[in-house]
Amino acid sequence: MLANPRVLAKLRAELDEVVGLERCVEPCDIARLPYMQAVVKETFRKHPPAPLLIPHMSWEACQVAGGYTIPKGTRLIVNAWAIGHDPEVWKDPEVFMPERFLGRMGGRPPT
Repeated sequence: MLANPRVLAKLRAELDEVVGLERCVEPCDIARLPYMQAVVKETFRKHPPAPLLIPHMSWEACQVAGGYTIPKGTRLIVNAWAIGHDPEVWKDPEVFMPERFLGRMGGRPPT
């Protein structure tokens, strides 16, 4: 946030308008703070708390992008950091841009 004064100013303006200066943010305020929600989602996209998700196991054989076959019972490790930084999925993935999540259900990336 400190490296993005534009984002910080926009977030502060939203907080001042919705919450005001006299009290702290409460859980009931979250639904009325869409820009703050977008900032949190963008933060987790760029800096996931667990870059590698816990191992999963495939229940059945399947094919994935690139024509690779994943056999049944294979242990899979998902690289959440790489997904959040994939230029084929995200426009300018290295840029902190919370606006990419505004107006999207569940914060799905643009298609």
